[in-house]
Amino acid sequence: MALALGLTLLAVVGNGGAKTTAPDLLLLEPIANISNPTFVTSPPGDTHRLFVVQQTGQIQLIRDGVQSTFMTVPNVAYDGSERGLFSVAFPPDYDTSGLFYVYYTISPSGDMQIDEYQRDPANPDLGDVLPNAVPGLATGQHPAIPRTDADLTPPDHLQAIANTAGFHFAWIEQGGTSLYAGLAQRATHSEVLRILLSIGGSEIMHFQTWQDKAGNAPALTDPVTGLKFPDLNADGELTQTNLIMPEPTPFLDRKFPIVSIIRPTETDGVATGTVQAFTADGVNYRIKFYTEGFHVERAALDQVQQAIRMVETEDIKDEHGVPFLIVYGISGNTHRFWSLASAKRKIGYQPQDDSQVNFADQIAAIARAAKK
Repeated sequence: MALALGLTLLAVVGNGGAKTTAPDLLLLEPIANISNPTFVTSPPGDTHRLFVVQQTGQIQLIRDGVQSTFMTVPNVAYDGSERGLFSVAFPPDYDTSGLFYVYYTISPSGDMQIDEYQRDPANPDLGDVLPNAVPGLATGQHPAIPRTDADLTPPDHLQAIANTAGFHFAWIEQGGTSLYAGLAQRATHSEVLRILLSIGGSEIMHFQTWQDKAGNAPALTDPVTGLKFPDLNADGELTQTNLIMPEPTPFLDRKFPIVSIIRPTETDGVATGTVQAFTADGVNYRIKFYTEGFHVERAALDQVQQAIRMVETEDIKDEHGVPFLIVYGISGNTHRFWSLASAKRKIGYQPQDDSQVNFADQIAAIARAAKK
């Protein structure tokens, strides 16, 4: 079916059967050849983009006359009759939020469903940013390892921790598949390049292992935190647990064919992006160590700074010219036991915090307990 956009003004019959004068007719102008169209719309205020919904599950984008696929909605139940993808809706804040909503019949049940999606924040012409398999993991913080013996019971709470670990470590290793490839493209020393390329392959293997573990997560609700893990096999191929290989997807731009990738690589700001991702994920950066009975922690701000400096400092070498360096990276503690001179000189590390001030109450409590 050729979808045409236009307006036709026809002569109408007035009172008593007398015909009114018709203005010049506007001709229909074909804009695309799209099969099974069910809905046409544009985001609020957008005069360049027209979205055409196909009953078979695709949303086509026509931007200034050029057609491309905006996204394919997963798990659409299309049977050639009344089921399928019906419409897409853009809220008033779509330009800033990127959120949009699709209305369709879901496979295999055929029930009516409305899902929320968010377009690619870097490319408004790509809509394939998929929802989280476990939405609850995207909000708040959830333990991925038992913190105390109290986390060992009840059984569903312990299982929820194990489920969380499966998804968390898959996310970590997924990032590693692009991190080391990105760093390798900036390496200037052959030995550093060899190490980075060796680690990168292991990260891919680890990613697939943890992805498989995440697929084994049983459906349950954590009786302690309320975190809900859904049945991953209930909603079609998108979260089908035995499909552990990367699925073909649009890559960077619609002009490229779909490909199977784990993560794209980037070389600009790769180290900073990694630390920022860990921070957004809620990873605890505090490193614990014990000296003369005192438990001290490095402040999170200094830990983040040192991680960035270690990766982004160019031409790291020791006194023998070997591209390998060990430095102390503690905070600027009042009574520190190690020198920061090497870290300051070699990587430009400048601590901002004093852990003995930040954790004075905890240190005092440990000292009082030790005297009893």
